[in-house]
Amino acid sequence: IAALDSANIGVLWSYSPETKTVKKIGVPMEGHQLWSSTTDEKGNVYLGTFADQNGRVIKYDVESEQFIDYGKIDDGTGSYVRSMAYHDGYIYAGLGVAGKVYRINAETKAKEDITKNMPELVGKPIEEIKFAYDMDAAGNYLFVRVDSDNDNALVFYNLETQEWEDQVISKT
Repeated sequence: IAALDSANIGVLWSYSPETKTVKKIGVPMEGHQLWSSTTDEKGNVYLGTFADQNGRVIKYDVESEQFIDYGKIDDGTGSYVRSMAYHDGYIYAGLGVAGKVYRINAETKAKEDITKNMPELVGKPIEEIKFAYDMDAAGNYLFVRVDSDNDNALVFYNLETQEWEDQVISKT
């Protein structure tokens, strides 16, 4: 469970359904708010943060009980990690205030901007796509809702071919 404390700093908690108890794990990174999370098959938690144009991904390793900083995700305008999904050894991070999508190797921490032709498919320049929200991986697809001044579109990333599908669902 990710939450904010009274100083607006992100805190990670765990909940045991067996004992029905909550335990504070800790603050992943001082000064950072937590905006998104996902887990892998081992129960590790990946957290998306925000602080001063410095969106990061931080892993909570359940075995070592340590936080591992994956670093700043984007050197440009990506200040928030607003959505996340995990699939087959990779973390997918959706950013804002420029709606980019990154693919991150969970082992090596190598990052790749996979936004590519997504703005063209949506019909907006990347500067007008504000956030990549509501990300989820299912089957061989990554689903991402992108927001451009409340003009939403759902885009599909093929996880096998590593390309965006031509189909886009939008209000317009």
